Amino acid sequence: MSEKIIGETTNSVGITIPAIEIMRNRSKATERIFKGKIVPLISEIGKKYGFEIVFGIGENSHSGFDEDIHLNRCLEQYWGFFFTKREWKGFRIHFEFQFPYLHELYYGVRSKGINISPNLDEYLRSLPSNPGPKNKHWSFYQYMDKYRNWDDNFFLDLYSDNDSITKLFEDKINYILNIVKGKESEL
Repeated sequence: MSEKIIGETTNSVGITIPAIEIMRNRSKATERIFKGKIVPLISEIGKKYGFEIVFGIGENSHSGFDEDIHLNRCLEQYWGFFFTKREWKGFRIHFEFQFPYLHELYYGVRSKGINISPNLDEYLRSLPSNPGPKNKHWSFYQYMDKYRNWDDNFFLDLYSDNDSITKLFEDKINYILNIVKGKESEL
């Protein structure tokens, strides 16, 4: 497929010039996709559950999706988002890419740098569904079974079948919420 696209875009000046322009403006195109499709999808999920949403990781974190963030800077590092509620002391449901450029998405409860209850941390770490070896930064995590890498398939589905992506994220959120059911006082 890529050879065909490369062949078609280099055979005609009428197609080559727009292709070069797209390459020059890759970060703007990526930002437009994030602002136009991904952020609204995540925001809608957050609204449905009454969550606050923070985009980015570490010093690149912002409530909402800040127009001034240069997305490529986030993409070249770890990037993700998390859901939280004001009444939760340190509990957050994280979705984060392990590698740059939207590769190896996992979800769970991050513990490093967050005031998570020691009892809740210990409980989450002891769950049999928590993969080993235990990650020192996460109390509980699992890799996404679908859309682990945000590649062509993810973006095609984002534009054609938004509902399946929304459902997948909601399923993961509900999975985490069910794991901590009965431990709400420690959230």
